[in-house]
Amino acid sequence: MIIINSKRELIDTLCRERERDCKVTLIPTMGNLHKGHLSLVDKSDDFPSKKIVSIFVNPLQFDDSNDYLSYPKSIKADLEALEKRKIDYVFVPTKEEMIENLIELDELPWGFTNLLCGAFRGKHFIGVQSIIKELFKVVDPDYAIFGEKDFQQYLLIKFIIERYFRNNNIQLILAPTIRMDNGLAFSSRNILLSQEQISHATRAFQSIKNTVIDYFLETGLFNFDNLIPRSGKVHYQYVKLYNEQYLYDKHGLDVNVKSNQKTFRLFIALVIDNVRLIDNYLVEGYDIS
Repeated sequence: MIIINSKRELIDTLCRERERDCKVTLIPTMGNLHKGHLSLVDKSDDFPSKKIVSIFVNPLQFDDSNDYLSYPKSIKADLEALEKRKIDYVFVPTKEEMIENLIELDELPWGFTNLLCGAFRGKHFIGVQSIIKELFKVVDPDYAIFGEKDFQQYLLIKFIIERYFRNNNIQLILAPTIRMDNGLAFSSRNILLSQEQISHATRAFQSIKNTVIDYFLETGLFNFDNLIPRSGKVHYQYVKLYNEQYLYDKHGLDVNVKSNQKTFRLFIALVIDNVRLIDNYLVEGYDIS
């Protein structure tokens, strides 16, 4: 495993790999790797290629500077975990290396600034877009792997590929959410919670998930705001159910209009003692025709 810190060195290294007809898989992360991240690494085994994991805590996607400064970091443990999985390259750039002379993009479709996390996190997706676009420009991957837990981010990556890299033949891979034994999705922010808080968060996700999905499957209605608890140890920032085709359309992506059997997805964001967690769940089998 080779650690690379500069974009120039990475470009030159990958140029030599491609001269040997090697394909390239990119797995972008912000470090503090957990089982969810490592499942993306394991997924890359399905695609014969040189594997690159990037570790960069992107300051452009944080609205709160304190949130950026307190984001968990564990570079030594991260590198040890990646070496065990036989990653070929780890790209660990400095902040200056990644954002110096970077043109921050400010154009995104309506959904990224008005739906789900887009409605609550300011310039978050604009910041993500700027760094991912730069990573794609440097790496020019054949495969890029992202997790299902951040589904709106996945839509953003699809948008970036369609808008800026349509001719690069980047294959975007969506890997399933990895969960703890109690059902809570692995997240870098879980480390900021006590065991008691994790228990509260787990119950909060499960209870509202079951309540809303049962209500929707029985009634076909979306007006479940009165089902969301307004007090307690957990604050629900949003609980929203959307048709995936609607999400694609509002995020500037091509929509498949042929199927009447629609796929819905339930999105939940909650805050427990200033720690924000998100999750989403497929809701299948409801025919709206």
